[in-house]
Formats: sequence, structure tokens, C-alpha cells
Amino acid sequence: MKGREKHRIPRLGLVIAASIFIGSLSYSRADQNTPSADKKYTLGTIISFGAGGGSERFKASGWSNPEPQFTWTEGKGATVSVELASGETALTLRMKLVGLVHPPELSSQPVELYVNGRKLADWQVMGPDNFTATIPKDVAAAKKLEIELRTPKSTTPKALKMNDDARVLGVACFEMEIQKQS
Repeated sequence: MKGREKHRIPRLGLVIAASIFIGSLSYSRADQNTPSADKKYTLGTIISFGAGGGSERFKASGWSNPEPQFTWTEGKGATVSVELASGETALTLRMKLVGLVHPPELSSQPVELYVNGRKLADWQVMGPDNFTATIPKDVAAAKKLEIELRTPKSTTPKALKMNDDARVLGVACFEMEIQKQS
């Protein structure tokens, strides 16, 4: 892989699911994220963040290259941008995430969720799980949603002595979905 670093993370036998997912995959360092101009999103559509899953057009910044099942946030946060046909109701955002964790040094990965600059949730991400937040009607009314995941405790697998990967990682996103609130 000319021009890219390739790493293999060994299985460490950790009880945290993130280690298992990391340990079973090879990955390449992202050179650049190039989001597409078409950010139209249909409510209820599941966006897969795995390779070939269609998330590239929604990724605005802070994402590594997609891996087979997910994409890591790279740096201290990442942003997704979607455009909705209408913004007349409150919405529910669901994201399936796993954190880069390594107990006891880092037992969970804190995530601050912002939508259009408003903080909507604080999540403690460990093993793979679904995380949800309500997007209030007044925020959804903008029709364009900038969904930001801030990960203040992002670190490198190298710093955690997991492997030689020097990327600053926070959480890996498997999928995202936005629905009308019921």
C-alpha cells in the first residue's frame, strides 16, 4: 500500500468489545475525507459506516477511512452533515458506536453530541451499543443538520500500548439513523 501505513492490531484478550473489533481488522490511515455535495437524507434510512455503506457523502470532517464494518472518528471529534426534506417535527437520532477503550487507563470514551451547535447528549461509549438523542423541533426546523461527535479523551492505540497505530481515535460508528419522534 504505497503512501499509506498499514497496521495489524494483535488480539489482546481484553474484555472490552472495542479491543476485539480492533484486533480482528487491518486498516489504512485516512489521507483526506472528501464529502459529496449530495447530503439529502430520507428519514428512517440507515446509513452504514462500513466500507461501501454510503456514509461518505454525509461525512463532513474528522473521519478515518472506512473499515469493513465501521469508521473511526479521528482527532477530537467528527461531523456528519445531512439535509432533510422537512423539519416540522422533533426527531430521534440513533447511532451504533463502540469506543476506543483500554481499562483501567480508559474504561469508557465520553462523547458529547451537538446538533447545529446545540449540545443534546453526553454518552459514555464502551462496547458496541445503540445511543439515542432527541433532536428538538426547533433544531430540526433548520432542515440542514450538522451532527458533531466530540470525543475529548480520544487517544492513540499506541499510547495505550495496544499497537503502533498513531491515529488519534475516539469512537467507531457502525450506523446512523434519524426518525420522526413517535
